[in-house]
Amino acid sequence: MTSTPLPSCFDTSGWDPRTVVSGGSRLVPIETASGTFRVWTERVGTNPDLEVLLHGGSGATAELYECCDTWFPAARPVLVRVSRLPVRDAKEPSSVTSEPTPGRAPPPHAGPPGCHSGAGWLVSGHVHRHDREVIDVNVFVAGGSGVLGRRLVPQLVARGHQVTATTTSKDRLALLERLGARAIVMDGLDAASVGEAVAAARPDAIVHQMTAIAPAHAGKPDIKHFDKWFSLTVRLRTEGTDHLLAAAQAAGRPHVVAQSYASWNGIRQGGWVKTEEDPLDTHAGTPAQEPMEAVRYLEKVVIAAGGAALRYGALYGPGATDDQVELVRKRQYPLIGDGGGYSSWIHLDDAASATVLAVERRAAGVFNIVDDEPAPASEWLPYLAESAGGKRPMRVPKWLGRAAAGDVAVMMMVEGRGFSNAKAKRELGWTLRYPSWRQGFREGLS
Repeated sequence: MTSTPLPSCFDTSGWDPRTVVSGGSRLVPIETASGTFRVWTERVGTNPDLEVLLHGGSGATAELYECCDTWFPAARPVLVRVSRLPVRDAKEPSSVTSEPTPGRAPPPHAGPPGCHSGAGWLVSGHVHRHDREVIDVNVFVAGGSGVLGRRLVPQLVARGHQVTATTTSKDRLALLERLGARAIVMDGLDAASVGEAVAAARPDAIVHQMTAIAPAHAGKPDIKHFDKWFSLTVRLRTEGTDHLLAAAQAAGRPHVVAQSYASWNGIRQGGWVKTEEDPLDTHAGTPAQEPMEAVRYLEKVVIAAGGAALRYGALYGPGATDDQVELVRKRQYPLIGDGGGYSSWIHLDDAASATVLAVERRAAGVFNIVDDEPAPASEWLPYLAESAGGKRPMRVPKWLGRAAAGDVAVMMMVEGRGFSNAKAKRELGWTLRYPSWRQGFREGLS
């Protein structure tokens, strides 16, 4: 028998973390004034108001504190275990603190006698939710196999988070598993299906990415009949959102982040670039009215639940604009009128990175997730055609554009309003990989 040198038995350099069963434990970085420390952590529970940090000392290890699950039968807090196990590349910070959330009194101590004495210690109290960025988050991504979900899941996994991602098709389960998620089939329009999926995942955060705009669900893009094209997405943004929020309520009220929309649909008054303080336009009396009202509904109920609505610009990147680019190459995507209407764009990877930050920081409210350069159609459409190797788009008058493509296309190209991303950059600490659609179009289509 050939013996294996002992050090190599503990060599994990070739491991794929997606194939290692961890039991919920994670090795995570913790930033302190003294530097970055890597520690083992485990989270148990989903209480939205209370977290208890259990820090094992010499002689009072994490194993001892596993019985803490039964020490708090009434409060049922989230338990965060931080281990000081002497493993390679795992260190402990010199101190860990918690601070009370303003306006809330801490509950009576329910632990056993002596919890604060001895070689280990227990720190309890209400914890600011932005402190959760130092530990892993159990994230439930509804719509994980969609065009944005497929970019979001790997980013969440890379940040050390545990991800459960849903799809409507069994054929896509393997894809999500390859991306590092636990994959499940869920029908977003079936309350029972949603409730069972969320209850089984026991998430800390739910990310609502459910749409049905892809040709497999909605057929070919049909901007002239915008209401029919978006009919299933309208239901997912209303009924589907209600189902997710009800499931979240039953599962302990995890934080919710939901997909909203902000490309050309700013209120058609005043300047060409809008902030989160400006209302969205419902485009009343047009085929866009019902889809836009669904966006407003989603934002209202998600924000009321303490969550975040991320208004993504027009998404582009792998798989997001294939049909549009094909029309541009065939010169079947004309410029209407003067092309003075503004739009905002966002690359899939930048949309995903903003979503990760919203999850980690437990963001609340509305955020415009768009790039730095809202621009009129007269600029972005010719550049898109050039980047795609096509001829310059034809220009048609408004009356002809309306007859051929409908009211929505005319409004978008002539009257559309773009959006500012200043709030998202400021409050989320968001940095874009593609600050301008010019860079993204060029690199993605060259």
